[in-house]
Amino acid sequence: MPRFLALDADAGGLFVAAGDVGRGGLVVEQTLAAADDLGPLTSANAAARGTRLKELLAAAAVKPAPLLLLVGRDRVIFKDVSHPPAAPADEPAVVRFQAARDLTDAADDVVMDYLPLPPAADGQRRATAVFLRKEVLAAARQLADAAGLKLVGITPRPFTAPAALRRAGVAPPAVVVTSWPGGGEFTAVADGRVWFTRPLTAADPVGEIRRNLAVYASQHPDAPLTTVLVADAGNLADRLAEVLPMPVRGIDPAAGVPGGDLLAPSLRGRLAGPLALLAQKAAADALPVNFAQPRVPRAEPGKNRGRLIIAAIAAALLLGMGGLFAYLQLDTAAARVAALQKQKKELQDQLDAVQPNVNRLKAADEFDAREAVVLDELYELARRVPDVSKLTVVEFELTSKPVLPTKKLGAATPATAGKAPPVPIATLRVTFRSADDKLVRGVMDSLTKDKQFYGKAALNVSPTSEAGNKAVQLVVTADVFRRKPDQYTQLIAAPRAAPVVAPAAADFGEGFAP
Repeated sequence: MPRFLALDADAGGLFVAAGDVGRGGLVVEQTLAAADDLGPLTSANAAARGTRLKELLAAAAVKPAPLLLLVGRDRVIFKDVSHPPAAPADEPAVVRFQAARDLTDAADDVVMDYLPLPPAADGQRRATAVFLRKEVLAAARQLADAAGLKLVGITPRPFTAPAALRRAGVAPPAVVVTSWPGGGEFTAVADGRVWFTRPLTAADPVGEIRRNLAVYASQHPDAPLTTVLVADAGNLADRLAEVLPMPVRGIDPAAGVPGGDLLAPSLRGRLAGPLALLAQKAAADALPVNFAQPRVPRAEPGKNRGRLIIAAIAAALLLGMGGLFAYLQLDTAAARVAALQKQKKELQDQLDAVQPNVNRLKAADEFDAREAVVLDELYELARRVPDVSKLTVVEFELTSKPVLPTKKLGAATPATAGKAPPVPIATLRVTFRSADDKLVRGVMDSLTKDKQFYGKAALNVSPTSEAGNKAVQLVVTADVFRRKPDQYTQLIAAPRAAPVVAPAAADFGEGFAP
């Protein structure tokens, strides 16, 4: 069931009723009251009252709910108006135009709502227009904001009188009187609606109530009042019973409701408005007058409304079909993604399974690469010797150098600034014999130019010990860097074969032919 908080903050304090409203009627949850001397609700005291209301609800453990606010009879202006028949969309503007005539306040300073009445005998429409100053509306919103509540309704207190009579079991025409020190209200109800209402301002309200009854009787002789219902904790009902010719009944609105028996007797009568407001909300979903959501002119439906509705329905169907198609596409894509993710996981598991073997092979390759390959280096040397008939290799020596496992043996590159030179893995020492030392120097130069794989090439010359031999013995030394098998790319040029000459016939003797 929906919950609401009904608040009267215009009767010398804060008077709250919390309850559930719905088809089953009103179920009062809690009543609270706190008197103050701040006077009527204004922008100056709205924030303070909102904070006090928040504290009051928290102390009583009352949960927040949408707020319905009462404003006093002295804060609003009532005007009964007649107007020609108008379309429902235009009726609020017509009523405002009729009611705003002779209004003492500027039209821009007030907000209006109205209650339609039964039509007159001549066919004229009637309504009760009610005006509220916008400054009071702003103060009400400030109070709700300070209390942390959503303001959904603002209605004049007299419009709760019909519900107060129903709660008390009194049949109209009747009068509802509420009274408190320095104020009160007089509201006459007939045919289930407000016919006459006045604020009470005199120190002794008895005389003012008698005058209001006389005015009502003169204006509505066809609907005489039968009962006066007084919501007052004092002796006002007894005093009226002594001077009025009609029955007077005093009631205690807080009797029998949760929290009501805990309130001071002087405050209990002022709960009549909030409790009646909740009863009115339970009896009819909409308030008769609501300044928070007043009736406003509405745009007249166009001639093409039917077509627009059909177009909107068609657009909604297309949008729904598009959404369904997109959902199916997304579902297919999601399944595809799931399959690919599964395949990726399987491949990753396979990679993880063979990774130890890969690491072992890599370690074996690195270990094997710590020594130079003698046959490959011997082939490289044979490729560099230009002419074996003029240059003889006397001795070939390749001495490996032990390299720590922490050393990185990448392909050798020339040392650059900030980088360490490559680590040699062997020393090459070749002894040549030749009468022309330029050939040996050519071999050494080829090693020197090939800086990627050789370094620190040197040449030593020593005379040969053979008598009568002009040849000179030369020794070339160089550091050897690591080289991968696929980096031995140079080949020895194969010697060109001598041309074959066919023998002459004479070479075979008589009777033979080639």
